[in-house]
Formats: sequence, structure tokens, C-alpha cells
Amino acid sequence: MAQFKFSTKLGKTNLFLIDKSKLEGRLDPIFYASDLTKFNSGKFNSLSIGKVAISFKSGFGAGKKDQSDAENGIIHIRPTNLGKDGLLKYNKNVYVPFNEKADKLEKDDVLFNNTNSQELVGKTTIVTDNKDLYYSNHITRIKVNKNLILPEYLWIILNMYQEHKIFYSICTNWNNQSGVGLELLKKLKIPVPDISTQKLIIRDFIDSHNLKNKKEKEAKILLDSIDNLLLKELGVSIPIKDNSLSNRIFNISFKEINGNRIDSYYNSEYYRSVLESIKNSKYPVKKLIDITDKITDGTHHTPNYISQGARFISVKNIKNSSISFKSIKHTSFEEGEKLERRVKPRMNDILLTKIGTIGKTAIIREEDIPFNIFVSLALIRPNQTVSNYYLSEVLGSSICKIQFTRHLKGVGVPDLHLENIATTLIPFPSLDKQIELEERILAKRKMAENLQIEANNALNKTKQRIEKMLL
Repeated sequence: MAQFKFSTKLGKTNLFLIDKSKLEGRLDPIFYASDLTKFNSGKFNSLSIGKVAISFKSGFGAGKKDQSDAENGIIHIRPTNLGKDGLLKYNKNVYVPFNEKADKLEKDDVLFNNTNSQELVGKTTIVTDNKDLYYSNHITRIKVNKNLILPEYLWIILNMYQEHKIFYSICTNWNNQSGVGLELLKKLKIPVPDISTQKLIIRDFIDSHNLKNKKEKEAKILLDSIDNLLLKELGVSIPIKDNSLSNRIFNISFKEINGNRIDSYYNSEYYRSVLESIKNSKYPVKKLIDITDKITDGTHHTPNYISQGARFISVKNIKNSSISFKSIKHTSFEEGEKLERRVKPRMNDILLTKIGTIGKTAIIREEDIPFNIFVSLALIRPNQTVSNYYLSEVLGSSICKIQFTRHLKGVGVPDLHLENIATTLIPFPSLDKQIELEERILAKRKMAENLQIEANNALNKTKQRIEKMLL
């Protein structure tokens, strides 16, 4: 084996040799080309998860007919409850009826996401408190032998494997889903330091995790304050929504609704009072169509996604008031050119999400072009009377989001029509005042961005230290 050499005509980037004695029941090269070997070539002994665990068990499936509600059921932990930070989250709960035969989760259980999309399979979390929880068949519960491995350490190392795309490389794919079977999970080797070293790793990781959460909360407070800044400076007061029976009964003249919608939701006292507050702003109020040169949307064509080609932007790419090209989709350049003739984006145009998640905005920068707009986005081109940054911030504020929401009652997937966007009311101070507001908002966004960068850097440095220790 040592004397074997690759031909000089072959590129060595994607070629490697492995001794037959090191094969682990698989012959696929992706398995052996992953970072799995790197993690198990350090100074600590490697053991299979099956050697350090005392039990593995998957939960049960629950379709809509099997579900309950919060008052009559227990939370059914699913992949959507496993956050990116490796912690359980409870913002999208599904409940199932109490079942004496079903296993409940317990403190220190490690939960491994065995089935998901290829990018997400392998997400792992840990149960940190005693709470009544069931879990789905897409989750494998692992209980460990604490004499060999601490549950928090297993949680950390499995998430590191997921981030290094080890599960992405070794999972089995079928019907747009990917999975890591129980036998493969049991055989998977991980570095297992002594308990004292594990405790050091856990303490370092959790301290950094807490610091990250603290800085992210500070960043969120800053970003949330932008809406209050705009409301205060523009003199708009958003009333508290009162859903009491007395407030849901109201009279309105036919003259007020003539030529418009006649349903009670659209004409409720709440929405009418919001509009009245906007009209009574410190500054003149204009319809969006009167301060723009163009309001249009993207293509209704469903692209034939390919690995490279013309970039296709959708709702998920609008993040933190900018365009994120992470996990971008592509279509052919031919299709892209055809679509671009219909909607040709320019620098400083504003993108507004109009389907699904409503009211997120981003300004197109020079480096963002060329790309094509998806149907879930509207393109808004301000005229010279308005600052594009000021307009983008107002469109993303509660001033406009409430106006957008008013139009969405009774539809399945929220879908904001262009004519509704065009008639949105915008408080319109002088250009100097607009620029003053945008500078104050930009300062807040920059401070929040720096906090988010510090938060991520702190945790990433800790992960690098842990990797260095293990490798």
C-alpha cells in the first residue's frame, strides 16, 4: 500500500487511499472522506456511541388527526423544536394527548434528529429540565453511561459533527429526506476524553454559549428600538389592539366603505384608528405610489433549480435588512435573462417580502446584482424625493406592516397584492429629516451587527479551542 502512487495525470484533490482493515462495513467514499477521520485521530481514545450509551429509542409519529391542544395535551418534540444553537425551543409546538404507554423525556436525555433534509439531519439538543415532553419518530433519544461520557459532552460533539457536515456526508437519502439509521448511529465513533477533560470542555462551551445569548439579546433590544424611534419621531401612535366583544361591535357608514371592502375585519375600529394616527403624523402623508417610480413583483414562473446559474432571490434571502446569498438557489442563465427583461433590478431599489412572511425589506447594493426576483418579493424603486434607506425602514416598521396585515384576512398563505402595496400611507418629512433618521437607525443597526459578530466570534473561538484540544 505504501508503494502505491496515483498517476500524475489524476487530480489528487478528490482521491485518497484507505487501508482495508480500516473499513467499517461501508464502501462509499463520501463516508471516509468526511471529517470523521480527523475527529478520531487525536490524542484521546475513540469509542462508538453504542459503547458509551445505555439506550437508544425513537419516539412516535403524530399526524394532524393524532394531535391535541395545549390545554389537553403534552408537547411533542419534533425537529422544528431543535434550534440552531443546539437548545430546545418552544415557539412552534405540536401537542398530543396524554398516553401512559408513551415514554416521556427526562433531564439529561440527548435528542438526535435522525431524519430531516440532508443539511439539517444530525441536529442535536439536550433536555435541561424536568418537563412533560413526548418526542417524534424523527428524534432518537440517547441515554448515556455517565461513568464514560457526560450527556452535555455528547451533545457538544454531535453538534460539532453536524456543523462539520459529517452527518451530511454519511446519511442515507430518499424521497427528499435524509436519515442516519440506528445501527449507523451506534457504530459512529467519537473522541472520548477523561471525565475531567469533558467537564472543562462543557464549562468552556456553556460559558461561551451564555455570552453569545447575552450579546444577541442586547442586539435584539437595539433592533427592536428602531420601530419605537420611528414612531416617536414621526408622531405616530399605534393603539393597543382590544379584542373584547364590546370593541368588536361597531357602526360604520356606507359612505366610508363605498368602493372598498365591506368585511368587519378590514373595517375594524383598530385598523381605522391606526390609519387615523398615521394621517395625523407630524409630517405630510403620501401614498407609496406617489413617491416611487416603479412598484412591481418578480416572476410567477417556478424556476428549474440548478447548482449554478442565475441567482434567484426569495423571502428566506432577506435577512437583517440586507440580501443574504447563503443557500442561494439558481436557475439557468437563459431563464434568468428572460426574467430580467421583465424586472431588471437596479442599485438602491428596495425589495419587500409580500408572500408568507410579510414586510421584511432590503436595499439592493451594487454587489448584489445581477440576480432575479422571485414571486414572493416586490421591487420598489423610490423617486428622487425620498431617501431609499428611510423608505425601506418605514416599509419594514409597524407603521406599514399593520397596513399590510389589514389586507390579508381570509387568504391561506398571506399574499400582498401590488395595488395594496401602492396605496400604503407613508409619513413624509423633509429629505434632511429623512437622512437624519436614517443615520440614527444605521448607527443602531451597526451596533447590533457588531454585537452579533462578537457573539458568534466568541462561540466560534471556543469551538476552535475544543477542536484543537480533541484533534
